Amino acid sequence: MPPKAGDEVWKYGINDRVNGPDKLPDAFETTGTIRGDYLQVAKLINVPGLHPAFKPPKAKVKKQKKDAAAFATAGEATAEGDVAETLVEPELPVFTIQSVRMDRIAAHILGLILPEMRHLKVLRFSDCRFDLEMLRLLRLGLTGQSSVECLQVDWNPMDQALTQSSRPGQNTGRASPKADCQEHEEDPGDPAGIAIARFVDTDCVLEALSMRSCNISHIEIPPVAAALKQCPWQLRQLNLWENGIDDSAVADLAAALEEYRGLEFLGLGRNLITDRGVKVLLTCFSSEIVDEATKTTKAEAIKNEDGRWAAEAKAKAKAKAKPKAEGERRRREPTCFGCSHDVLDEKPAAEGSDAGPSWILRRFCEMKCLSLMENPIKNLADMEKLQPFGPKRAELTLVGTPVATAILARYPDLSAKDKKAFVFPGSAQEVPGGDAGWALRLV
Repeated sequence: MPPKAGDEVWKYGINDRVNGPDKLPDAFETTGTIRGDYLQVAKLINVPGLHPAFKPPKAKVKKQKKDAAAFATAGEATAEGDVAETLVEPELPVFTIQSVRMDRIAAHILGLILPEMRHLKVLRFSDCRFDLEMLRLLRLGLTGQSSVECLQVDWNPMDQALTQSSRPGQNTGRASPKADCQEHEEDPGDPAGIAIARFVDTDCVLEALSMRSCNISHIEIPPVAAALKQCPWQLRQLNLWENGIDDSAVADLAAALEEYRGLEFLGLGRNLITDRGVKVLLTCFSSEIVDEATKTTKAEAIKNEDGRWAAEAKAKAKAKAKPKAEGERRRREPTCFGCSHDVLDEKPAAEGSDAGPSWILRRFCEMKCLSLMENPIKNLADMEKLQPFGPKRAELTLVGTPVATAILARYPDLSAKDKKAFVFPGSAQEVPGGDAGWALRLV
């Protein structure tokens, strides 16, 4: 439904005094498109300036030649001529706003209509200058049966978002639910970090979150790490490319990933991570060589966790399955609890050695790709030690790092294939049966 001729032209700030409702108006009926739903709600709540990003695209007009026979069949004419046909393309499952500032009522309406979306898969906001309140309102819609799987909020500096949120603003009129603004008794954490953490909590429907070039640093990471420790199994991918994440922030993320084993992709390229941070991060995924005394304790812990997992799975199978509503979105199921699915393998003693037997504790994780490209990582010796103990054939991207340059210099005869999945010679001997650990991508 296009805006009427009398509607005011949108400019930033025109809607600052508009209060949004707590729920969708009673007269609302979803159109099945994000633009159609936005315009409908904006009209129903009397928003004077309609955000330009939500205006319906202009219909394409296609002219085609029709002969006299076709006209005669249609009963319209007998002469040849051009026929104008209006083509309205269906809305794509990807919605993008680029380099247009968002306002709070637009974020508010998005939060209202997103739970009604059934076709939308990806939301992209690039250089849209969300403040913290806008992010909170957007997050309110990413719940329930919303079909959105991926959210990109890129080039949105969080320090500026915090400054914008601290200025006097209009009351949106919509309360935040308790689950969305949990307060810690001692320290609630950084407000910008809490805003980001809401998108990775267990109630959010997102499977992928990208916040590239958002000035995220060690200040914002602790609340995000705390949310990851709650094991949000719906979340598969987290991209924090080109921020200010340093070794202390990486330590917080590593502690969280000790608990949450379900992340498949973590993008930390072009940050401030050095050898110290890499060592901490890779250790949380690494296999561990244990002696006989430690092996008994580890084996008992694995047995107990596996037993608990098996009992819970059996109880779930016996329980009467809840009938799924038509079109209900499937949520990702946890594949492990705690140490479940960790494995202990015996490591043969070196030939001629008098050392006693040892075991390799392989830590379960879903990680498929960890990107550390273009970070100041230099220590070749540490990388050579850590690489064999990584997850089986998971990719560790080191493109553009000094350590990648050093590896290429040491092994100048590598094939193009090996440069994309490099393992140090002798890796398989370090961890037998481990498929040589990390596959290092160097180019």
